[in-house]
Amino acid sequence: MTTFNETAVVNQNRPQTPRRVEWPIEIDFSKLNDGVGLAADESATVGKIPAGFVFERLDPVLRTPEGEAATLNVGTDTDTDGLGLNLNVNGAANSTVALAGTEAIKAGRYFHADTELAVAVPTGANTLNVAKVRLTLVGYMSETE
Repeated sequence: MTTFNETAVVNQNRPQTPRRVEWPIEIDFSKLNDGVGLAADESATVGKIPAGFVFERLDPVLRTPEGEAATLNVGTDTDTDGLGLNLNVNGAANSTVALAGTEAIKAGRYFHADTELAVAVPTGANTLNVAKVRLTLVGYMSETE
């Protein structure tokens, strides 16, 4: 039996490389909007999700609580609550913040182009001007065409 190595032609056996990404973003609301913070119905762009990123999960950690009932949405410029909906930012310091579980952007979402990452204060929520939050986007990078 003759065997031919056609992997170069078929292009299915690409060498695997480490592409895992854990992208931490530290947000200090006392420094946003010239030190005023964000009020209800306001949002801020806090970074970019790079082209080729495949989203797996968001790990939010509350570093400093707001000091009063307060919630935060995390998402993109077109879906400001797609990654995190009504996150409680008045819990215990240095604790994980639970996700609602109803976020629109699910694990496996592929970002073909650079996409703005945004945080927003929901309608009717208190102003965020004390809280410090660490958001870690976890996923991996894939090629874009």
